[in-house]
Amino acid sequence: RYVNGEATFYGGEASVAVRPLPQLTFSAGVHYLWGKDETLDEPALGVTPLTARLGLRYDAPGGRLFAEATTHLVSEQTRVAVTRGEQPTDGYTTADLRLGLRLLRDASLLLGVNNVFDTYYVNHLNAANPFTRQRIPEPGRVLFASVRVAL
Repeated sequence: RYVNGEATFYGGEASVAVRPLPQLTFSAGVHYLWGKDETLDEPALGVTPLTARLGLRYDAPGGRLFAEATTHLVSEQTRVAVTRGEQPTDGYTTADLRLGLRLLRDASLLLGVNNVFDTYYVNHLNAANPFTRQRIPEPGRVLFASVRVAL
């Protein structure tokens, strides 16, 4: 039998998008959550750190082509549930690039690179290796291509 304890959470998120030019969009977002396990009198388990996202997107006239760059900034998480074995994680910054092309009226091609600079990082909510208790890192640089067809 599992019984939840008492906990308190506070958090918020905000985002904005601005178009300084008809083809150019700048976007930004941030979110934060604070949690306390009142039963154990320590930080709540599994709370993500302060995270921000910055993006810049260009849409070519006619809407057939777009290019987008996004940066993710994640702070370290040192408020952890020690009693439950949670470990702190370092902060990190990653960058992604995407290029999209509408091929036909109902078909488009998307090419991209996630984690352009091949940053080594661990998402705070990823599970730990059950044998070594080490956190499992995210993939390095990822190249991808996809075709989307609307039916």
